[in-house]
Amino acid sequence: MTVGRGVQFGTGGQCILGAGVLESGEAVVLNESDLTAHFDGTHLTVKWKWSDGESVLRNQIVEYAVAAGDIEEVYGEIERWINDGWLE
Repeated sequence: MTVGRGVQFGTGGQCILGAGVLESGEAVVLNESDLTAHFDGTHLTVKWKWSDGESVLRNQIVEYAVAAGDIEEVYGEIERWINDGWLE
């Protein structure tokens, strides 16, 4: 099987997760014991498989405060992530 464009995660030349698009343009789906991943040639979506059901964050306190002088820059960066499709 020949894989064209792709994405992989890992360091030092060791791939720990990889997905690509087959030459036919068909998306690649990985189904592992702890996650599923789907790569359609543009977007990589990963869903974790939690051992005790889906994990829910219950923290309600911000870990790091943003300095008042940096708020506009932070909101601008978040807006760029949304516009670029990195954050929904």
